Amino acid sequence: MKIYTIADTHFFHDNIITYCNRPFKSIEEQDRLLISKWNSTVTDNDLVIHLGDIALSKKSEDLKAVLKALKGRKVLVQGNHDRRSRLWYLMSGISFVCDRFVWDRTIFTHRPMLLEQLDEYEFNVHGHIHEKVKEHYKYINVSVEQINYTPINVERLIWERRKHKQINNIQEIDIEKPQ
Repeated sequence: MKIYTIADTHFFHDNIITYCNRPFKSIEEQDRLLISKWNSTVTDNDLVIHLGDIALSKKSEDLKAVLKALKGRKVLVQGNHDRRSRLWYLMSGISFVCDRFVWDRTIFTHRPMLLEQLDEYEFNVHGHIHEKVKEHYKYINVSVEQINYTPINVERLIWERRKHKQINNIQEIDIEKPQ
C-alpha cells in the first residue's frame, strides 16, 4: 500500500479553468484527465489523502459517481468548498473525514497554516492556494496545479523536502508570490 495526496481537484467547477489558468478546453476534459491520472497512479489498495475542494456540484449523484470512479481508499480533509456533511461523504465513498490530521510530524490541512502555528510540525502539506506557493521549506502545496494534476506519493514528497532542505540549507522566509 502506498499513500498519496492531492488537493483542489474542483470536479465540475467550470470557472476554475479560467480562475487558475488550467490547460483545459472544458470541464469535461479536465475531469476526464484528473480521473485518468488518479487511476493510472493509485491502486485499489492505496490510500489517497485529499486536502479539500474535491468538487463543486449541486448534483450529489455526479459527485458520488466520481468518488466511485476514483481508485483507492480516500480520506478527506475538508476544504472551503466541501460543504456536504461528513456523514454524506462517508456514505458516498470517503473512508474518513476531518479538518486536519498529523502524520510523522507533518500536518495535513486544506489552507496553509500560519508559520507561527507550525513550531511543533516539520511540514504543512496543504492545498487551497492553487498556483501560488508559500516560500518557506515547511510548506508543501499539493494543489493539482503544483503536482501535474496527479496524486503524489506522500513518503517520497516528505523525503524529497527533507533532502532538499539539507542540501540547500533553505532560509526561513514567508512570502506568497505567483510561480
